[in-house]
Amino acid sequence: MEIKKIQNSVIWDDFLAKTEEIPPFVQGFGWGQILVSEGKEIEYLAIYEGEEVIAVALIVYEKLFFGLKYAFSPKG
Repeated sequence: MEIKKIQNSVIWDDFLAKTEEIPPFVQGFGWGQILVSEGKEIEYLAIYEGEEVIAVALIVYEKLFFGLKYAFSPKG
């Protein structure tokens, strides 16, 4: 298994569509792009087994005081 960053919206949204009957909006690639336009820092992470994606997570970073930040995955 290997964790990789993804920047391809087709791979991301196709995985969500095939694993969920109704994919969570806040895990969609488009939602991440909205967050970026609002100045948020995000990462799209995928877990691969060989060449197959077996899990994805949109990671959102929130800034705190004193230069600290925390990360979370909405509905993840």
